[in-house]
Amino acid sequence: DINDRPPDEAAIAAAFDANGNLSELQAGQAMSWDWRNQLQQVRPVVREAGDDDKERYVYDASGQRLRKIHTTKAKAVVHNAEVRYLPGLEVHSNSATAETLHVIVTQAGRNEVRVLHWQ
Repeated sequence: DINDRPPDEAAIAAAFDANGNLSELQAGQAMSWDWRNQLQQVRPVVREAGDDDKERYVYDASGQRLRKIHTTKAKAVVHNAEVRYLPGLEVHSNSATAETLHVIVTQAGRNEVRVLHWQ
């Protein structure tokens, strides 16, 4: 649209919290951060009834991400997809498909090799 204008300084400043973290992924998709500036939650779908789709993140004491839990609602059914991060391994599970995916990750010089294994 030719009437679209780039955001001004005030709009850009309003898009970030005091620590410089993005407040929304896209319009209406709020992002929450902890005191260490680690992403805690994203709500990609917000519903009036409060049954929002959300993605939550869990970290260890050193700040390494351990888990990502994605919760969605389709009709009256809640589905969970989870990723567990281990050294050299990601375990993906999905309640909607009942699938489990193992992703083995290794470094070879500057290259990363990922091997996928479905169950």
